[in-house]
Amino acid sequence: MKLILTNINRIKYNVKFSHQGSPKVNINSDGTVTGDANGTWKFTNGNNVEMQLGDVTYKGMFLKQKDEDSVRKERMTFTMLGKNVTVWGVESSEKEESQEEEE
Repeated sequence: MKLILTNINRIKYNVKFSHQGSPKVNINSDGTVTGDANGTWKFTNGNNVEMQLGDVTYKGMFLKQKDEDSVRKERMTFTMLGKNVTVWGVESSEKEESQEEEE
């Protein structure tokens, strides 16, 4: 057996997850992003997507996943990376809740 030595950098993760205070954006069918952040988006190949917000280009994908709440409803989600920052998003249930209130 041959032993290969290499430098290993220790990576420390200091991550806090919270939906409170998260920016709310609309990803519109006309290729615009509006709300707390503004920009543009487009599909690049299949469900792969590119989103321009300010001077940052994020690349990632849209996925349909089951929500982790008790209902397990399928929702559109995305995950993207730009300038070494990861962003995630999930389709809001606010639209459904406001529709239920109107009925």
